[in-house]
Amino acid sequence: MWKENGITKYYEYGIITNEIYKEWSGMKASEYKDYKNIRKKSLRDNMTDMEIALTDLGEVATRELTKQHKPYELKENKKYAQMLQENNVCDIWIYIFLLFFSIFF
Repeated sequence: MWKENGITKYYEYGIITNEIYKEWSGMKASEYKDYKNIRKKSLRDNMTDMEIALTDLGEVATRELTKQHKPYELKENKKYAQMLQENNVCDIWIYIFLLFFSIFF
């Protein structure tokens, strides 16, 4: 999907990933890695189930927005990841997730 939207370079994926992390944590992936005191290990391999779920929610929300609006290249795609922060979309997803989690677990 990202290639169809003009995201083709490795560093562009990293920029989009950072925006997604900032949605729910307020930090870029590298900052979150420092926060968790992880040096050479994979961040995702050292996340709790809740952290992974929040990251996944951010990724899904960003993908859905980009499917709907069809942005092209980094600047436009980044705008949709940032839109989630500005409109508190991730906060709504987090609330729904926590509500679901509390009901079923």
